[in-house]
Amino acid sequence: CQRLNTAAEIIEKMQKVYVEPKYDGLRIQIHIDKAGIVETDLSGKPTGRKPLYKAFTRNLEDVSEMFPELATLVEQVQCQRCILDSEAVGVESDTNKILPFQATITRKRKHDITQSAQAVPIRFFVFDIMYVDQIDCISLPLSERKQRLLEVVPTNSLVVQVATYLVTSDAEELHRFHEQQLA
Repeated sequence: CQRLNTAAEIIEKMQKVYVEPKYDGLRIQIHIDKAGIVETDLSGKPTGRKPLYKAFTRNLEDVSEMFPELATLVEQVQCQRCILDSEAVGVESDTNKILPFQATITRKRKHDITQSAQAVPIRFFVFDIMYVDQIDCISLPLSERKQRLLEVVPTNSLVVQVATYLVTSDAEELHRFHEQQLA
């Protein structure tokens, strides 16, 4: 990795780039299996299925309980099984504005989760897909993974959305995008 100082240098070296904003939240990998597990009554008779979902940090800490929003996310994604890479970011309920990291990190807790979820709602900005419905996406080109994300993640959700990105070969467009993100 080499640091480059200007958009022009980046385009000169890379030609075409994918550019994403830096969300200041919690990096969360989401594992979803809608088929889930069979639920039973007290006699052991099957009563239905419960979807499985797990959320992990970069250090593979299971933080699923911290995010009750995941139950809604599971209902909204267009897949049976997938692994999504995302940034969990606090949002202001009234304005939908992204909150600072200091507010988001208050969600990292083991107690009073319901109250915390009401005080600081979370939105998952998904920037990559590693697996979807028996397809290992890790070795696919980024362009194909982004396309699959657009097919899996709903466009009108308050809980999950595809992270903003730009594909460009234009240094001026790259510079403008960078300035917009800083603003």
